[in-house]
Amino acid sequence: MEDRYYTLAEATSFALENGGEGLLDNPRRFLAHLADMMDPDCDELRVLERNCDEGLLRPYREALAGALKLDAAEARAHSYLQDECKIESGTAAAVASGIAEGMASLLGASSRARSKVAVQVPSGLSPEEGRDLRARRDRTLVVTPAPQTADISGASVEPIAPQRHTGRPLCPVPRVSLGGSRLVSGRDYTLSYSSNVGYPDRESTATVKVVGAGAYSGSLVAAFRILPPERPRPSRGRDVRVDLEVSELEARDGASKRVEYDLPSGGRRESCEVRVPAGSADGDLVRVPGMGGHGAGGGGRGDLVARLIVSRDPSGWSLTLTRRAALFAGGMLGLAGIAALAAARHHISTDKSLGIGTEGSSEDVAGTDEEPVEEPEQEVVDDQPEEEPEELAPVTLVAISAGSSHTVGLRSDGTAVAAGEDFKGMCDVSGWYDLVAVSAGTWHTVGLRSDGKAVAVGDNFKGMCDVSDWRDLIAVSAGEQYTVGLNADGKAVSVGEDMDGQHDVSGWQDIAAVSAGDYHTVGLRSDGTAVATGLNVYGECDVSGWSDLVAVCAGMYHTVGVRSDGTAVATGLNDSGQCDVSSWRDLVAVSAGNDHTIGLCSDGTAVATGWNSFGQCNVSGWQDLIAVSAGGTHTVGLRSDGTAVATGLNDDGQCDVSGW
Repeated sequence: MEDRYYTLAEATSFALENGGEGLLDNPRRFLAHLADMMDPDCDELRVLERNCDEGLLRPYREALAGALKLDAAEARAHSYLQDECKIESGTAAAVASGIAEGMASLLGASSRARSKVAVQVPSGLSPEEGRDLRARRDRTLVVTPAPQTADISGASVEPIAPQRHTGRPLCPVPRVSLGGSRLVSGRDYTLSYSSNVGYPDRESTATVKVVGAGAYSGSLVAAFRILPPERPRPSRGRDVRVDLEVSELEARDGASKRVEYDLPSGGRRESCEVRVPAGSADGDLVRVPGMGGHGAGGGGRGDLVARLIVSRDPSGWSLTLTRRAALFAGGMLGLAGIAALAAARHHISTDKSLGIGTEGSSEDVAGTDEEPVEEPEQEVVDDQPEEEPEELAPVTLVAISAGSSHTVGLRSDGTAVAAGEDFKGMCDVSGWYDLVAVSAGTWHTVGLRSDGKAVAVGDNFKGMCDVSDWRDLIAVSAGEQYTVGLNADGKAVSVGEDMDGQHDVSGWQDIAAVSAGDYHTVGLRSDGTAVATGLNVYGECDVSGWSDLVAVCAGMYHTVGVRSDGTAVATGLNDSGQCDVSSWRDLVAVSAGNDHTIGLCSDGTAVATGWNSFGQCNVSGWQDLIAVSAGGTHTVGLRSDGTAVATGLNDDGQCDVSGW
């Protein structure tokens, strides 16, 4: 690329040739490609930064599909900018014309275009005069016939892996090749399915019809098997480990302590009585059978294991704050992972020379009128076997977050790992440490440290990374061009873009969790109700009637929540079925992507609904999950063994998480 600024037409042509036509399905990614090549101070780019959305790019997508001629698409885009966005007519025309001119060469090479539109500018004019001429729409249209198409019926199709019955239509995308070239679904062919639901009690066969598109014609049919749901063998649930602080008196005489904790499958709060035996010592373990994680396939629950911390200062370090950070920072951290992080970050010392519970201690006579009786000096003999040095646990993942086109993971040692698109530095997290949560946005990534401070990397053109002054945080959430944080006092803070009111969180009170979407923000109050602010074109902020909630999540144009009974609610845009969650049951968490929604069930499986063109909803085979996260066009999951899985679009490597 030459060391100069490109015009809008040149940048559009270059972006579509290298990034693919799918860029028009993601306005923000399309804009990001243009911004890397254009003068940041030019009027066209400023208009795009504020108004590059579905309404502007939809006519051009229709032109790619052959439903519109390019000049008609340009006219619609111009009207949208002028009438809906209130952009001055000349500037609106320049933007619409620039995108159209950049698409002309692409349409000329694709048979989906019914005509090719070329802009002819008289010779002898400077580039600036040429742009002015195009802005006045003084142009000559040259129409050329579409090229010949290749017959797709002779293509080869790789065998489709057997699918598992879920009760919903299964839509695997076959891999099709012709003449040694791999064809692209949605560009070179379309798909239609038959008998693709299957049966819960027997195997069946489904078919998928591949129909040529663009430069290809004809069709072929492939088959795949649908197997009954896999019946997992019963397995016992995981133990939940917590730290329980007791006083010297409680350890000596015994006590009954109520403990609150979160199940490892994510988010669900439970409590039980832990009986501290008389004569307990610092570090002793107390086991409560059947109060841990739920088993799979009918298996029994694990145990709650409490490690006693004997302290002279009852107001010392408390597990409560750590548990809140675990539940709400990033959405779905299991308590076991956070407890491991907290234990590694907080050294709690106990003086074992106090003689707790020994006869003649100062505590036995405190407050009496009698003089203490002097006892012969006794030798304290430690008859406990010498403890072996504790072996360090292996470093594994404890949390994961999917952004628009990148993915970030949190390791048990407090460091972070990232994969995917990094053109703005949003994956530069290798230097982070002492983390308890991470959140991936569209163009940036945010982390939360155990000391309540935040860190951020990525594009900061709207100030969404200006979080260094925040203190006393228990949660962070990265949105499209802004960031929201939650303080320990239940109040929210925010930085970045506020064009649609998504920043109006300063008046929120008693908040237990926050979620930043693309253009709106949702908060969960401690009483189980929800509050929202920001763009509300499709009703994505209509959450005032929700109650009994335990989790909320904001997507691009929709919002989802989980009730304490395990059911889900949703509101907002539902053009791809992303809000069809009313039939879901036994949920512990949800995650909203751009146009799809993922739910995590208490048995460690996942459910999905919404747009699935890239396979981002293909999660039916996932097992033993403790967290899920829906991104722009991909989905990631975290297993209880600390490994990650991913599905969906992987053009930037955002699904390359198998080695984490």
